[in-house]
Amino acid sequence: MLGEDLIEAMIDAVVVIDLAGRVILTNTAAVTLSGYSSSELRALVVGQLFEDALSGVRTRVRNKIAAGDPLRREEAWLLTKSGERIPVSIMASSITGKGDTPIEIVLVARDARETRRLLIERDAEIARRREAEAQLRLLAGSVGHELRNILQVQVDSIDAIQHAIQGGGDLVEPVGVILGDLERVSDHLIQHAKQLLQLAKP
Repeated sequence: MLGEDLIEAMIDAVVVIDLAGRVILTNTAAVTLSGYSSSELRALVVGQLFEDALSGVRTRVRNKIAAGDPLRREEAWLLTKSGERIPVSIMASSITGKGDTPIEIVLVARDARETRRLLIERDAEIARRREAEAQLRLLAGSVGHELRNILQVQVDSIDAIQHAIQGGGDLVEPVGVILGDLERVSDHLIQHAKQLLQLAKP
């Protein structure tokens, strides 16, 4: 049997099972994570402690062991005494006896809650950035359209003033119209500037 001192030194939950799937040895990390006492854990079979969405942890582990391969980083759930399902990453390997025949299986379960939290936060940040990029593209298109309109107003204003000068007419009326147009486009520019400043905030 795997030495208790060795598994006790590990920070991950360690559960040793026999080939029938009965728990025969655990460490303090397994007790802490599961909420069961050591004696309660040893009264369980592996299917009462771990589950996954596929064929069952015990079956997957035995198939891997039978093929002579260790189980590496399989996602599963640890079922606590209180009924909570904790996401864990499981690794497993066999302890062999005479003739390299497997006699026990060591399961090492790493609490994956923090990893999942970080992944959720990462996905939320990616979504937030994509939304910001979409807003920026929309705003850039709107600003570009508005600038084109302003340039057209300026071109039309220059043409109107030049026409009035060449005709020798009164400049008061065309200048009054032009100033009104320029005031309206200035208001639009101010609104777009506010939106850009708001978007620039962290």
